[in-house]
Amino acid sequence: MFALKIETQPMENHQVKLIAELDQDLMESYKRRAARKISQETRIPGFRPGKAPYDVIRRLYGEESIEKQAISMLVDDTYPKMLEESGIKPGAPGSLDDILSTNPPKLAFTIPLEPTVELCDYHAIRKTYQPEPVSEEEVQKALDNLQLAYGTAEPVSRPAQIGDLVYIKLSGQLTEEAQEDNEKEVIKERPYQLIIEEEDEETAWPFKGFSKELIGLSADEGKTVIYQYPDNSPFEKLRGKEVEFLVTVQSVKEIKKPALDDEFAKSTGEYQSLEEMLSSLRSNMEANRLREYDTKYFSELVDEIVSQSTIKYPPVLLEQQTEELLESFIKDLQERHTELETYLKANKIDRETFIEKEIRPIAKKQLEHSLVLDKIGEQEKIDIDRETLVKETTQTLQRFTNMPGFQSPKSSSERQRMVEVVFRNTAERLMNQQILDRLKAIATGQFKSDEIESSAPSPEENPAADQTVAEPSQTADEKPVPAKKRSASRKKEI
Repeated sequence: MFALKIETQPMENHQVKLIAELDQDLMESYKRRAARKISQETRIPGFRPGKAPYDVIRRLYGEESIEKQAISMLVDDTYPKMLEESGIKPGAPGSLDDILSTNPPKLAFTIPLEPTVELCDYHAIRKTYQPEPVSEEEVQKALDNLQLAYGTAEPVSRPAQIGDLVYIKLSGQLTEEAQEDNEKEVIKERPYQLIIEEEDEETAWPFKGFSKELIGLSADEGKTVIYQYPDNSPFEKLRGKEVEFLVTVQSVKEIKKPALDDEFAKSTGEYQSLEEMLSSLRSNMEANRLREYDTKYFSELVDEIVSQSTIKYPPVLLEQQTEELLESFIKDLQERHTELETYLKANKIDRETFIEKEIRPIAKKQLEHSLVLDKIGEQEKIDIDRETLVKETTQTLQRFTNMPGFQSPKSSSERQRMVEVVFRNTAERLMNQQILDRLKAIATGQFKSDEIESSAPSPEENPAADQTVAEPSQTADEKPVPAKKRSASRKKEI
């Protein structure tokens, strides 16, 4: 037995404190090993690497340095045995928090436990699934926008009217009644261009209906517009505030739209006829509408299950999810040629507050959704069909291969690793989709619990080892992502 005593102490945050007292003879043997390692890694005059006597190493580097190295090696070798003997099943790497003594060695660890999920009776939850169809008015609006995109803008000397493209300078500041803590400026004077719409979008800037304020203004004319933002404004920081806008028209242009005919459809380079364009436009709009509806539907459905379930997980998992989400956000900013510090300054928020108020809540929701979906998949006995998984993996890899800029793997091992990453992510995507499909069937009353079937592929049916799978590539939109990490840097990780 390598340990004289192992003690565990449950903690409130789904972690456990493990205190292990080890045999002193074991510590002495590791001190000898540590000294040899030090002598191998450093040059000691008069001795070949690894051959300097223990007393020489101790005299040169000190007992403390040897003990520190010995503890590190000892922990690496014995930590798995500590977990096995204590019966702890970690959910993430533990950390060595304290060396209570070195004679005998007594070590204190904090170990995150595996997440636990006690699901509610989600089979009793009902939620109607009824996406709204795309209307003819919406198709016509999209067609109008397409015409505008291919239209030509010609300067006019008359006042602006609906449909015109107007170039303006715009500034805005809070009215005296709305000012707080010397806050005043909302928009520094800057140029804008906008089309005067019959009906603006809800998220139109600076507010819905603003473009109509420009009707009747000619070049070099201006006006002041005062607007009270409602409490449900899409611009959160302006909710309930009154803003005074100063607008000056620089120029007015009339947009000449191309005629809606087959020639216009051909000029886009994608269609052969107006009928084909309309069909494709409607199909794309319907697909986007359904995708947006599904995102909202499943988010609300899983939110309901999460709120009624009991979910426990260690803090390290939330920290890790927060870090990954922040990294993703920073990458998105960089793709738009913006740095995080610039974004924070523009939004008048510091990094710590931004993470705590903006990033962490989303990370928490993502983590809890993921844990709940995994548990539902397990409880519903949902498995992925091997044939479907192989087909989807192969198709994904083939799309990568055909993308511009694809660089072929330099070795068979590199190729295999890429295939395995694509395989894992394809499996995860298919599994999540099947779980969501099952939840929708349950929530709409179309599924009965006695319909559950299992069709798990056997371990040897892993298509990552299938030599018929196409060679992978990566694109910005479809690049495979690594599996979720379950570790975080805390003192010394195990």
